[in-house]
Amino acid sequence: MKIQARQCGAVTVVLAMLIVGAAEAAQASNDPVKIPDRASNELAMMAQSTVQDRNQQVVMGSNRETFSVQVDRLFSPRARSKVHAEYAELKARKERLNTYGEQYTASKSTFETRSMNISGDTATSEIIEFTELAYASGPPESYRYEQIVHLSKTGSQWTIDLIEAKEDDGIPPSTVVSDEQIAHATKAPLRMGPGLKAIPASPTPKDGKTSDAKSEVPSEPGQVNTFAAGYNYGAMTSYARSWAYGRNPVFRQFGNDCQNFVSQSLHAGGWVEQPGWYLSDAGWWYIGPNQSRPWVNAQSFHNFAVRNGRVSYLNYLNDLGPADVLQVHWEGTPDVDHSMIVTYSPWSAGARDIRVSYHTNDTLNRSVWNLYSSFPYATWYALRT
Repeated sequence: MKIQARQCGAVTVVLAMLIVGAAEAAQASNDPVKIPDRASNELAMMAQSTVQDRNQQVVMGSNRETFSVQVDRLFSPRARSKVHAEYAELKARKERLNTYGEQYTASKSTFETRSMNISGDTATSEIIEFTELAYASGPPESYRYEQIVHLSKTGSQWTIDLIEAKEDDGIPPSTVVSDEQIAHATKAPLRMGPGLKAIPASPTPKDGKTSDAKSEVPSEPGQVNTFAAGYNYGAMTSYARSWAYGRNPVFRQFGNDCQNFVSQSLHAGGWVEQPGWYLSDAGWWYIGPNQSRPWVNAQSFHNFAVRNGRVSYLNYLNDLGPADVLQVHWEGTPDVDHSMIVTYSPWSAGARDIRVSYHTNDTLNRSVWNLYSSFPYATWYALRT
């Protein structure tokens, strides 16, 4: 998915002049009003420019000192310390990713402004960000992210108070820092049922060698291969790439859609539905008006797939191959928090360039090593399908 760059200019003096009338009217009525078109565009460009600055924090060679000045200019005093801390974490994340031999070389974004409203000295803007992050090699990573930008005005100067996700569900993009990512949460053991024990995956073996890789399976678009187990992994990865940003109308969609997306991808490559009570972890199926819990719930899928021999645990993330499932556990609950499917994983000079795709937030070809660097305190489960 190619994304064209859009240049965002700075906020000009014209902005303040255009907003005054609307702001005074809003104060008089105390009701939100739509900002005049030109001022709305300027404010939207301000928000977009700030997001682009944030995204540049993960790109190799970006000048953090320049962006620090931008933070002090565009953010309100009460927001600056938090933003500086987030930028510092993004810089550390970039350095951690580099230790795995990967780096971002460029960032390009486009935006859709869904709304822009002002009430007195405050304004809110809902924007959808489409960003493409280029790696030194391999396909780019891209994501879709809905955000709410909160602004306030002091005198004639507008500044940003907060940029937050529209929905809290899902995994944040590579360029966003969440509290969960930097928290040392005490994670409860997974609810696996009698006789079952989850086996976490380490990033790589100490000697750098992997012993259980799906190297025979192609991962390039257009290639199809039917594996010995009877599954078409090429069809699985093709489906995941095709629907990473969309919702197949054959299936219902959910607010937290990650496991639903993974189940659809596995089904496209030959996973056979299995009957069972819809509220138990015994079945895996989908029909028009309903579906089993393992179809849409990450932990229930984990339980079903392990108990029924649909998956086996991999000891190392480096062993993940096309259409394998990656799950992450970062909170203190006894459930994994997110499911992803591998959509790219070629061998290159003895190392694996492994990418996953997922819904919520919709992402195509994000590096496994980027995820590992972004969630340093999480527990990972690599499932061979």
